Amino acid sequence: MDAACIVEIDTQAEIVALGARIIRSGVYPDERARIDEQCIVAVAFVDVEQQARRVVELLCGEAYTRVE
Repeated sequence: MDAACIVEIDTQAEIVALGARIIRSGVYPDERARIDEQCIVAVAFVDVEQQARRVVELLCGEAYTRVE
């Protein structure tokens, strides 16, 4: 995959733009969803400015430091 994109997060106070690389994507069946399938996208953030890093850390809480 390895496609580049910009992810924008609207925090109501500001819109934070982050550079990202798509590392995995796919369509998966989901019986709980209102439609028959859901799309899954995994991204790795790249070149994240300090202000954007702080916003993401606040939004993610302790999950910010988790690595999978």
